[in-house]
Amino acid sequence: MLGCALLALAPAASAQAADLLVLQGETAELSGALTYGFVYVDGALRLTGDTGIVAGSVYLGPNAS
Repeated sequence: MLGCALLALAPAASAQAADLLVLQGETAELSGALTYGFVYVDGALRLTGDTGIVAGSVYLGPNAS
């Protein structure tokens, strides 16, 4: 019973941000205010309008444009 009570008091796990993956040969178009945990771009990424990206980690591959 004590174990159940401790689990009930444990804080909920924090939400994980989505990842953005644009692989070689792929194209993505984004706009607005966006948040990602990990951004990997090795394809074509088009940012339209007033776009802002917040990310924990960003990698731009050799084929990124």
